[in-house]
Amino acid sequence: MIVRCPACETEMDPTETSCPVCMRGRTRHEMMQGLQAPKKQARSRRRLVLGLLALAGAGIAAWQFRGELARRRPAPVPVPAQEEAKAAPESAPAVSTETASAPPAAGAAPETAIVATPKPDEAFLADLRSQLAKSPPAAGREPQAPAGEPPQKVFRNEGDEDYSTRYEGGDSPAEPAAPAAPVEGDWTIRGKVYELISLKPVPRARVVFSSKLTGKDHATRTDAKGAFTLKIPKLAESGYEIGFSAPGYRPDWLEEPDTPYSKQSLARREEAAYQLGSSAILHVPYMPDPAHEEYEFNIVVFPRQ
Repeated sequence: MIVRCPACETEMDPTETSCPVCMRGRTRHEMMQGLQAPKKQARSRRRLVLGLLALAGAGIAAWQFRGELARRRPAPVPVPAQEEAKAAPESAPAVSTETASAPPAAGAAPETAIVATPKPDEAFLADLRSQLAKSPPAAGREPQAPAGEPPQKVFRNEGDEDYSTRYEGGDSPAEPAAPAAPVEGDWTIRGKVYELISLKPVPRARVVFSSKLTGKDHATRTDAKGAFTLKIPKLAESGYEIGFSAPGYRPDWLEEPDTPYSKQSLARREEAAYQLGSSAILHVPYMPDPAHEEYEFNIVVFPRQ
């Protein structure tokens, strides 16, 4: 199973803790989604196969049932034509005779085909039409168009219960998408800012969480140990863009991976700094889970040369 980095679209293994190209750290939530994707696909395929087998079994059972009914059905007993004529009542419906399409044999009289065509009960049909015209349409059913006219659809205008606009053919106008439901409460973000190579904390650094949805910035500064705490309103969509600034440091930064840089070797940190120095660092908007209240977010920065 291959997953893509949200920042640079690089293909990588689901167990990778960070992108090998942009070095963006992957959260535990992203790693769990990548590991669970093959299981979900296997379950979907299993359900599809079971559904097809169930349909095939139902078709075979229906075919066998029809065959059993055909075998149990009694064969029709032939009745002579003379007995059918005697059994016919005197008040038989009017019949029409049509000459058979096959040409008669030489010297033989032409054969005729007798087809019964009962006359419709005009009084019953007239009474039925009058009842349908007087009865109102059922609840939830659109009124039917008169015979000979194209079907019409009726849509009520928004906010008007009495007036209706008729649209001939086509579909109803597209309704605007409903806005996302607001989320109440705040997230408490706790973290620290430190250098990638020396692991030294960065005091008095400014950290800003900006929301395009609300247009507001939520800023704070780190203490002497490089730690910060900030409360930001919960969002239902869009997320926050994070900015960093401090004297003597570059404005670009990294999110700490699941395996912190403090637990990695100096050679590994120097390799990461070299790779990041030769490529642009891209970040996706930070969007925590609204179901939780507190999150840890550590920022890794680079001093200016």
